[in-house]
Amino acid sequence: HLDYSSNSLFQTWGNAAMQLYEMNNSALKTQRDSVKKFHFKYQHARARAQDMLNVTDKLLNQKDWYLTFEQYGLKLVNHDEIIYQQKHNVGHFYEFSQV
Repeated sequence: HLDYSSNSLFQTWGNAAMQLYEMNNSALKTQRDSVKKFHFKYQHARARAQDMLNVTDKLLNQKDWYLTFEQYGLKLVNHDEIIYQQKHNVGHFYEFSQV
């Protein structure tokens, strides 16, 4: 059993799923539009997350990906890690200028 209580996203989804589970049929019918909107937002959020993961995978597999920008007139002037809360490496930033 995994404990997701510290993650607000999982808490939100868990609470929403429990509310749906506990609703009777007539309540579900009256909340149909809200449920559809919630599901629609989830699908778009999932697609954005998948896009981000796909880009991350491509960047990890092609270390010199930024050279493409240099081929089109930009020059890499700065690159470093992005550190969150002074301890978590959450990525890298690249700063370019026009040549």
